[in-house]
Amino acid sequence: MQSFSASPLIGPPGSGLNGGRLWVFPELNSTNSWALAHLEELQPGDIIQAIRQTEGRGRMGRTWMAPAGRCLTFSILLDPTQFPIAPPLLGQVAALGIVQGLAAWDVPAQVKWPNDVLVSDRKIAGLLLESGSRPDRLVLGIGLNVNLSAVDLPAAQLRRPATSLQLETGRTFNLETVLHSLVEGLEKSSRRCVSPEALRLSWSEKDALRDQSLKIEMGGETVSGRYLGINLDGQLMLETGEGIQQNFWSGDVERVGRISSDE
Repeated sequence: MQSFSASPLIGPPGSGLNGGRLWVFPELNSTNSWALAHLEELQPGDIIQAIRQTEGRGRMGRTWMAPAGRCLTFSILLDPTQFPIAPPLLGQVAALGIVQGLAAWDVPAQVKWPNDVLVSDRKIAGLLLESGSRPDRLVLGIGLNVNLSAVDLPAAQLRRPATSLQLETGRTFNLETVLHSLVEGLEKSSRRCVSPEALRLSWSEKDALRDQSLKIEMGGETVSGRYLGINLDGQLMLETGEGIQQNFWSGDVERVGRISSDE
């Protein structure tokens, strides 16, 4: 059961994404879980933000650490029937939107399949797309490290290197201002990625895995090979040492080396 310390503050239409509303809770276990449990109360474009999130979820059952006031944790209700691309691709469109939003502070972010956002090869944001009880409803969860310090992100305790806006710029940020910039970036990305091909081209421009040899783990199996980019379905394409191409819907990716120009 979701817990929160007070009723949300609900903004007017337009305070969310594409005309939606902004719901701000002082505390939630998980913004995604709350949204999935309250689909009938929400409208497409509504954003559910938690100032403090206690049990945020990431991909593969991982948790997302989010100290109050230092991270942006929010979910967006989407109607996939309103988009010209397949629902599974919306997470990648959103990752590119986060990159667009971070550009407002000259932060050179990149995307990492399936939908992580990196700065200086360190994770700054993660996304989780989940379906609910209605075919015309998806919930997109986003977590962004904003005012976290090096003390908050001890490398020895993290599975992957992480960073924050504060660490990258030396500045302290107002969360409301950052959220506004991210929403603008998400809207720009959705207008740009109007087809699978447009999404693939945009992804290639910001792809942190480009020209890399990779190792991907899925279901206890590990496959290594040359990264070939993503296909029109949003799958990762990998060419193994035997010259066989394999496509992946999901998996845990690690870079193992850069492909030289003469390969």
